[in-house]
Amino acid sequence: MIRLNNAMAENKEWFADYMNKNYKPGEGTPYTEKMGITKEEYNKIKNSDKSSYKLHKVRTELLRVTKSDLSITFKGNDSFRILNYLMFRREAKTVTFVTDTVLFAGEINTPTATPFGTWHGYRWNYEKSNQKSDADIDIHKLSATIIEVDIGRTIPGNKFFLRLEYKQTEQGETNANMDLMGFIN
Repeated sequence: MIRLNNAMAENKEWFADYMNKNYKPGEGTPYTEKMGITKEEYNKIKNSDKSSYKLHKVRTELLRVTKSDLSITFKGNDSFRILNYLMFRREAKTVTFVTDTVLFAGEINTPTATPFGTWHGYRWNYEKSNQKSDADIDIHKLSATIIEVDIGRTIPGNKFFLRLEYKQTEQGETNANMDLMGFIN
């Protein structure tokens, strides 16, 4: 991955042009030797989302969950402080993250190939971009925000969990790339 990132950094203009010409939604880009890695390494990176991951306990932190008839809010410390900006609005079925309203996307029943294993829950999605379509993406001018929130219970085990993904890019520069997930007791 480091060699791929280095190749991209050394050839920014070429890589941006290559992405703009060859990127296909759902497929990515075809392999080229200019990526600085082998085709096998590229395929491993490209298919890494399809692999089955398991969560491992990194640490335990205190998180206060406050429920009312109207909302669910969080009060976290340290790395969970980001959850202070998250609010579930029960009646509206929306989530507010900082100032963005994240709309309800639907109910989810997953296979075992997720970090939580098999689970049942709900998802909220928010995507905002200054680009008109996936076919017209200009990486140097791209400004986008993606927020995805999952909440659910594992099957079996009945463990309650929360996942928050937040990505933000301004004029082609990544400002935020976070995927926070954990079990809540």
